[in-house]
Amino acid sequence: WEPQKKRAEFYAAVDLIVALRERNIDAKNPPDFKTLLRGEEEERFKASVARAQMLLELLDSSRPKFELSQTNKGNWQAEVSLWLRANYLTSKGPPGNSKARAEGLALIEIANGSELRDCLRTVGGGGRGGRRSIDRYEAVIDASPAKHIAALRIPPLPYEVAHEMVEV
Repeated sequence: WEPQKKRAEFYAAVDLIVALRERNIDAKNPPDFKTLLRGEEEERFKASVARAQMLLELLDSSRPKFELSQTNKGNWQAEVSLWLRANYLTSKGPPGNSKARAEGLALIEIANGSELRDCLRTVGGGGRGGRRSIDRYEAVIDASPAKHIAALRIPPLPYEVAHEMVEV
């Protein structure tokens, strides 16, 4: 049994080296996986913040206002407030290790929070709106070609121009 076990270990090591070479990874100088995972986590966080910003922009909210405070552990905590359809929404996010991260966490918190759903439910009338309404807005974001949207605001036409168009 011993020779078979050593042979199996040898083949497993050879397979690992071949797999590393196929992926252009130097076996003598392997990458730091902790740094790679941290980078992936940062990318997911940035995507979540961008999605929260797009959702709030699509809902035509006011520009978010942040108030930062430092916690006793040296982290930052942000409170975000904004106007959405004549409703004042405010939410406090979890602490972050930097000001930008704390602001992003607060933005994600308000975009995913129950206060936003309640606001859409009351504005939408009755039981409509709420989570279903947010799902529809998120479907618009997902259906966009670059997974990015921006609200299109067209100023109203002056009365004279509108009057000319009607008479033509």
